[in-house]
Order: sequence, then C-alpha cells, then structure tokens
Amino acid sequence: MKLRFNNPLLAFFWLLTLLLSGLACLAQLPLRNYAVEQLSRFPIYFAGAQLIILAHLPMWFVWRPKNEVRLLALLNIVLLVRAGLIAWPFVSAQAELREASDQRPIRVLYATLADPSADYRELRAVIAAARPDLICISEPQVKAIQALHIPEGYKYRFDTQSNSSQPLMLYSKLRFLDQPQSDLGVGVPPIIYVRLRAHGRPLNFAFYDVPEPRDAKNSRVAWLMMRRISSLLRDATEPVAVIGNMKATPFSMLYRSVIEWTLWRDGQHGFNLASTWNGRSSWQRATLSHLLVNRGVHVSSYEVLGAVESAHLPILADLELQ
Repeated sequence: MKLRFNNPLLAFFWLLTLLLSGLACLAQLPLRNYAVEQLSRFPIYFAGAQLIILAHLPMWFVWRPKNEVRLLALLNIVLLVRAGLIAWPFVSAQAELREASDQRPIRVLYATLADPSADYRELRAVIAAARPDLICISEPQVKAIQALHIPEGYKYRFDTQSNSSQPLMLYSKLRFLDQPQSDLGVGVPPIIYVRLRAHGRPLNFAFYDVPEPRDAKNSRVAWLMMRRISSLLRDATEPVAVIGNMKATPFSMLYRSVIEWTLWRDGQHGFNLASTWNGRSSWQRATLSHLLVNRGVHVSSYEVLGAVESAHLPILADLELQ
C-alpha cells in the first residue's frame, strides 16, 4: 500500500499518531526514558490529540475514503481501546463498593507528614473523628508526631526511622499476630508488612511510600517499588491490602505498565487484582493515593479526607475479609 499525503492536515495527524504509538511502545520498557515518563504525567494531551484525530475521521471517510485514512482510524481505535482497558478498574472501583456486613471492619488511616510546615490540626481532627484501628504515617517528623498527640490507645507501634531515608511509622490498637517486618530492599524505600486478626482470620497489610519521580534515578526506584508491590499481590496466599502513595496518575506509563504486568502474571497464577482505587475521582490527572487489595479482602468504604491538595494526604478505608 502506497501512502500519499496530499492533505497537510492528514499528514500532521499521521505523524502525531505515530508519536503516540512510539511513546506507548517506550512505556513497556522497564528502564524507560525519564522525559517520556514526565510527558505521561499530562495525559490530557494524549487523550486530546486522539480525540481530535477521531473527530476528523468522519469527514475524511466521506470525502477521501483512502486506505491510509482507514489505517489511521484503526490505529487510533486500538490505542483508545487499550487506554480504556487500563482505565476501567479506576472507573468501576467505586461502583464495586458494597455495603458493610454485620462484622465490624478494620479501619485504616494512611497519612503523610512530608511537609514540615504543614498545619497538623486537620490530621489530628481526622484521627479523633475517625478513630482508626491502624494508622500509618509516612515520612514522620519528630515535632509533627508530638503535635499530633497520638492517643494512648494505640499500644502497638513500629517504625523504620532509624534505617530509612523515607521512614514509615505504624500505630495499632490491635495486637500484631507477628512482629511487623520492614523490607528495606536494596536502594529502595521500605515496605512494612503487618499481620492482624480480623473476624478470627489473619489479614495482612503492606504500607509503602514511593519517591517522587523527579529524575531518572527516582524513576528507576519508583519502577522497582511498583514491581515489588505487584509481586506482593500476585504471590499472596492470604488476604492482603496494600496502602500507600504511588505518586503516579492512572494513565502514567509507570503505573499503567505495573498494572498490566500484574494482571498478566495473576492470570498465570490464578489470582486477580480485584480492586484499585485512586484519590477522589477516577479520571483526575493528579492521582494522590492508592489502595490495592486481592480477592480475599472486601472494601466497604474508601475516601480521601480533606482537600485534594492536602499536605497530609489522609485516606481512610474500612476493610473486611470475604
């Protein structure tokens, strides 16, 4: 087939489509270019470009039913379907929330204290009102912890401050079945593993905080963290909930590739990534938080508290065993 671009506009959209296809291919590489990852943080440009192309297709089909136009349409339809498949868990997640059962759920709060100049009154009010069973705080500062006035009811505590550049601190009202473990990995932030008893059965938690991918090194670290998280879900033999801040958008190449990899591997092992949640709206560009659970965990409620731009990122979830 010989392609001829007599129409400059058609040639421009062809080049734009090829660029999008090339970026989609680069997204599958484990060690992708840092600039490509940063471009993916503005998915509105990608979606807008493809919508513009599709808007012109009816006119081209009526006036110029050429082979290159049909090929262009097919390529864009494939790209849009592929993006839709990846976005579907985010769209359907809130619809899957079911009513809580008679069993009392375990309430979990995740927050960050990375900003030392932030006002801690909001987070202190959230803790007092929600009364969670389990609190995980990322990047805790000594003064901030003192300002929060964590109640005495949280008898069981664990932290990674002494041996991590991105520490996590854990407070629990419930007794740990086993001593919490901190997986420091090699050159990556820690993941805290906790085992509690819910409704007479063990329920596992993993808490993490991914570094902001501001440069090539941090992008590499974030990629390794995503792989560790998806491996944890894939290989779990007991119900597990993974809670933390991925610092990635639903359409970012970093997160999208991990979700694809997890789903593909889960299919081989007979597990499924049952639910994925992100902050506030499924289609928001600035995703703030994520909760990942496997099939053994039922999420009866999930919400991001406070403003979307909150310095503390307080997310609250009620979890039960199925």
